Amino acid sequence: MQRNINIGQTVASSFSTPTFFVIAKDITNMQVEAAVDEADIGNVQPGQRSVFTVDAYPDNTFTGNVQQIRLEPTVTANVVTYITIIKAPNGQLKLKPGMTANIIIYTKEDSNAMIISEKALKFNPDPTLEKQFKIIALNIDSITKVHVAHHQQNLSNTSKNKVIDSTGAIIPKMSFVWVKQSDSIIQKEIIIGLNDNTNVQILKGLKPTDEVVDNLSNQTKTDIKATGVTTSPFMPKMGGGKKPK
Repeated sequence: MQRNINIGQTVASSFSTPTFFVIAKDITNMQVEAAVDEADIGNVQPGQRSVFTVDAYPDNTFTGNVQQIRLEPTVTANVVTYITIIKAPNGQLKLKPGMTANIIIYTKEDSNAMIISEKALKFNPDPTLEKQFKIIALNIDSITKVHVAHHQQNLSNTSKNKVIDSTGAIIPKMSFVWVKQSDSIIQKEIIIGLNDNTNVQILKGLKPTDEVVDNLSNQTKTDIKATGVTTSPFMPKMGGGKKPK
C-alpha cells in the first residue's frame, strides 16, 4: 500500500481527482513487464513458458507464461524493445511490486535432443596436428549443392539462419563437425536444429557415441634427458684450494 496524502493536508479537486492511497488488491498472482529486444520479439508468442529470478532470492527460480505483447515500442539509447507481460503465480508472496527480474522465455523446446557444443561448428584442425592424427576432410562444395537440390532448386528466400523453398518449407541447416576416431580426425556432415549459441541440437549425422572435437592442440612430446644432480646457480661452489690452518 502507498499513501500519497498525509493527515491534515489540503486537497483540491478542481482539475483532477487526487489519489489518496494505492492498494495492491491481490499479489498472489503477479505480472512481470519484460523488455524484449526487437531482434527477439518475433519469436515470442502468448502462452510460452518463462522462468525468471529476482535479486532478493538469487537461489530461487520463478515460473510464468507469456500473456501479452504490447505493440508500443520503447527506444532507449537507440535500442528498440517491446513490453511483454508475463503472468506469474505468487502463492508464497515472495514476489513484491517493483522488483527487478532477469527473464528467460522459451520460444522453442525439445525435451529429448542430442546436443553438442556450439564451438564444435567453428573448429578447424590445425595443420600441425597432421603429425599426430590422420585428417580426413570432405568436399564441402559438392555436398552443399546436393543438399540444396535434394530439397528444392527454386529457393524463394535465403537468409543467414535459414533457407526457405518455394513451398514455404524450411530447408534444414547443414553444418560440419570433426569427429575423433582412434588416430584419425574425420569431418562429418550434420543437420542442426535449435541453437542457443551455447549448445546445438543435432537432427542427423551423428551418433551418441561419437567423440566430437571442439578444441584440440598439438601435444608433441619433448624428450628430457637427465644430466645429473641439479644445482642452483646462486649456491656457492666448493673449491679445491688449501685447507685453512
